[in-house]
Amino acid sequence: MRDETTIAVTGTRGASRVAGGGMIIESATSRHILEPMTYDQWEATASEAVRSDPTWKVEAYRLGLFAGATAWADAEILIRDPRGTVVAGQLMRSAASVAAQIAEGYGRRSAKDRVRYYEYALGSVGETRAWYITIRQAIGAETTESRMANLLSLTRLLLTMIRREREKPSDWMERDREH
Repeated sequence: MRDETTIAVTGTRGASRVAGGGMIIESATSRHILEPMTYDQWEATASEAVRSDPTWKVEAYRLGLFAGATAWADAEILIRDPRGTVVAGQLMRSAASVAAQIAEGYGRRSAKDRVRYYEYALGSVGETRAWYITIRQAIGAETTESRMANLLSLTRLLLTMIRREREKPSDWMERDREH
């Protein structure tokens, strides 16, 4: 099973974890118990418009989007404490930039440009890991380990993508067109 996240309700007033990894979200008018969402469950919620984008076939892109979704859920917890507000923003920024950098690199014509953006994404993964280590106490050890496992998978995929792009001859696109 991959990383899990909890769907958060915007405009909530309070949040607390319950046994089994769920979360109670309280607003002024309601109380919801939300169950953790696995990567597969999250992926199944992607719209057809999102799935039809060519970038969707890149696993690192999908894992990056999931990292952004999990960071969003974790930010809902962090903003409950005044100390967590700044960290929540930093976590969201770094996690959201992973998929954005992969998408931008994927659309580049040259391998050199793709490598540059994939390296930016790799740096954002590292920053996101650092923020998760920092907030471990706030979100819990189990959640942190789950997030770190997803980020480790992302790191490995990005390193492989970077290595493969660097191994391509500089004129590989031109030679493909000739055949």
